[in-house]
Amino acid sequence: MGYSLTHRTIYDCKLEPSVGQGAEGYEVEQYNRTLGATTFEIARVSRAGSLVFANYCTGDGEDYTCYKMTPGVEHDTCTQAAEEVLATYKLIPNPFYGSVIASPNRWICQDAAGTVGLCQISYSIPLNTLAFTPDGQAWAAGNDGLLLHRVGQVWSETSSPATHPLYDLSFSSPQSGWAVGDGAQVLRWNGNEWNETLPYHGPGEGPGGSTQVLYAVDAHTRNDVWMVGEMMGIDGKDSPYALHWNGKDLIEENAFPECNCGLNAVLVLNRNDIFAAGFSDLGAIIFHWDGSTWSSTLVPGADHLYTLVQALDGGIWAGGIEVARDQSDTRGVLFQWDGTQWIRNALPPLTGGVYALATLRTGQIVLGGEFTAMRTGLEWQPITTDIAGFGWIVDIEQDPQGNLWALTHSGNIFNLKISR
Repeated sequence: MGYSLTHRTIYDCKLEPSVGQGAEGYEVEQYNRTLGATTFEIARVSRAGSLVFANYCTGDGEDYTCYKMTPGVEHDTCTQAAEEVLATYKLIPNPFYGSVIASPNRWICQDAAGTVGLCQISYSIPLNTLAFTPDGQAWAAGNDGLLLHRVGQVWSETSSPATHPLYDLSFSSPQSGWAVGDGAQVLRWNGNEWNETLPYHGPGEGPGGSTQVLYAVDAHTRNDVWMVGEMMGIDGKDSPYALHWNGKDLIEENAFPECNCGLNAVLVLNRNDIFAAGFSDLGAIIFHWDGSTWSSTLVPGADHLYTLVQALDGGIWAGGIEVARDQSDTRGVLFQWDGTQWIRNALPPLTGGVYALATLRTGQIVLGGEFTAMRTGLEWQPITTDIAGFGWIVDIEQDPQGNLWALTHSGNIFNLKISR
């Protein structure tokens, strides 16, 4: 069970996944009881003789699982109903956890000297994006306008006109690159330095008192660059925001279908074939530009989409997150465009979103976010890391040689080693 179950007739009677809850200052009754085919460790927590909640736990190690029952206004009836549901459950060990230690694939963390465990390129400022130029130079950007540049194996900070977060980078050549971020700020790289093309706008300084932000940029060619994000109005409504660089000017292309929505990712296939993905008050949404008009498609089964990529075979993939209605749980989501609709693909049963996505020349798919995994054919395998506690992966990119790199929000950069 990944979500909360609420009784139809008993007010505030709920059964939901739990990681346990402290009972200091409460009266606790503990015992074991078999419900259906599963034996649960039960802890009934009361105050002044009145039941507050009960925890039902079972399993061992990574498979240890708990459910919390909140009794609502009818304690006995709610308890009976919850235990009838639990009696139908059978604990099945998550096969993904069992294969982590034996996984043949690993994110390598090491410095230029080959020292394992040393791969942090930013120690105090969080990073948000990674990009490569066609000749193999690497760039990273993050909060406070931080821009980092790697030539060869050495990372160094580059002078930046920005002082606010930068969220994405894209390069069409070593002499032509773009960075976008908070306040709809746009920077341009000319091969020697970064210059501000569009200045930062503070909260409420956008059109009509709006607050603007750009989350993604795709530099398809030197004269064809798209940037997307959102505008938040003074009425609290979100609107998609898109800019197009045509080689001479930055032009707004904001004739979107009416929605309360915003954009997190953009993928340029050609001038007349562009996808942009994000969120709306009705769930995840994807827009398509045909050269003159934006059309929209809601994507059932997701709330936010954060990444779009095209595989070598021409397939288009989108990754994101699905949030439980009561906000108690999240799941990563992966969709593939079949030419007419977005098809949801199965993922490992793990909590957390997909924030980064890459497709390899071999056809394999690599995911990053609050978990990381690789799909070969139809089989998912976990990817281990040389270090723990790095937070989450914010970006995955390939260099011109086909090597895959991942960037963490905490400032680490990993290189993928795949077992052949």
